[in-house]
Amino acid sequence: MKTTKTLAVVILSTAWATQLSTACSSPGRTFPEPQGGSNPGGSSQAGGGSAGTANTGGAGTSSTGGASAGNSGDAGSGDGGSLDGGAGDSGGVGCDGVTCATEADCSPTPAPHCVCPNGYADPRGDGTLCEDIDECATDNGGCDPKVTCKNAPGSFSCDVCPDGYEQNPQGACVDINECLVDNGGCDPLVACSNTDGGRACGDCPSLSCGGSCCPTAPANSVAQCQGNSCAVACKTNYHSCSADPATCYPNSDTKHCGASCAVCSQPNATATCTAGACSYSCGSGLSLGCLYPDGRPVCSRWDFESNTVEGFAIDVAGTTASDGRFLVSTKHATSGSRSLAIGFVSANSSGIVDVKIPLCPGGQGLNLQDRKLTMDFYAETATGTTPYPVNRNGNYVTVKGKSGETFGGCDSDTPDADQAFAWECSTAGWPQDTSEITLRFRVFEKWSGTMYIDNIKLQ
Repeated sequence: MKTTKTLAVVILSTAWATQLSTACSSPGRTFPEPQGGSNPGGSSQAGGGSAGTANTGGAGTSSTGGASAGNSGDAGSGDGGSLDGGAGDSGGVGCDGVTCATEADCSPTPAPHCVCPNGYADPRGDGTLCEDIDECATDNGGCDPKVTCKNAPGSFSCDVCPDGYEQNPQGACVDINECLVDNGGCDPLVACSNTDGGRACGDCPSLSCGGSCCPTAPANSVAQCQGNSCAVACKTNYHSCSADPATCYPNSDTKHCGASCAVCSQPNATATCTAGACSYSCGSGLSLGCLYPDGRPVCSRWDFESNTVEGFAIDVAGTTASDGRFLVSTKHATSGSRSLAIGFVSANSSGIVDVKIPLCPGGQGLNLQDRKLTMDFYAETATGTTPYPVNRNGNYVTVKGKSGETFGGCDSDTPDADQAFAWECSTAGWPQDTSEITLRFRVFEKWSGTMYIDNIKLQ
């Protein structure tokens, strides 16, 4: 009986070994408990390991493959648990008898266990199943709202900032002020305005030619396109000068008359520019009826506003009291802001300064008997000298005609001392062919000072 019982056990053990061999060669299968293999107090062998004890409801031990604690079950068996390195989830690593998820790692501490890496969830809590976390589903993954968050297994990435933005050290997309560089690419003549993610260019100040802005046209002109180039043209009733085509002047401008921009100027005459040419007029009763060589009329009024002596000159032949001063002054002017100053110094009685009035340049004789010679006069005594003598001075006129006839007189009026005086002389007795007029300023006593004359008219 003993021999027979031992043979039965061997036969049973051989069948179990066959099943164990099949299970170990088939991944994913679970090691089965042997059928009918319970025997209280008995023993079994599996895979060539040491015999283990099995009790009903108890746990057996096994040396097969270094297996850990055996399964609990109905009757004790020789199954010592699953084999280390045995089947689990496909592709996973074995970790103390447990097959980890493909993405998981086996952590040796504090006891061997499967761990899902960062970026994965562990829904089972044992690392046998790792599920990717979609970071982009929450707050755009922490990416700037202006960019796209891209999820990837176990991680995510942020797209680059869109055009017009740049990433700061904190990862945020901040606006680029394009206007700070090269005017944002706008035409230099327009304003560049920065916008969120871009820029805006203002309008051309006048017009655009060939893709570029034309400058603002100068005063009195308009901008034009000539082909692909900017140009300017004068407005109606304006013209430019040949020497300065970019500047436009009114057609009536007497300082820029015509294409040559001639200056229309004549002392004591009214100048006009008409049809590109200068013309002059002396005013009512103030023309001598003769012309200068260039066609301008000779006027019979002198106020020295031209800042010149306007043809007046000292006649040295009869002058005895000139100190050499004969110039335009701003003192004691009565017509405008200038007068003619004549220096006077008389060391004894009867000092004289003769001043010639300019007439026709050709020397022709003039009949001036229907006119009157007037001027404003002021005798200013030099500081620290004898005052201008009252009733001991006078103004005198000498006139010559082409025929040789002469006139002398108009000394009945005596200028007041050191104050303005309006002097006049009738021309009734003058020669009918007057060609020369001389103003004689005389003092019958010792006197030094300056005589000022202004607003002289032969009208």
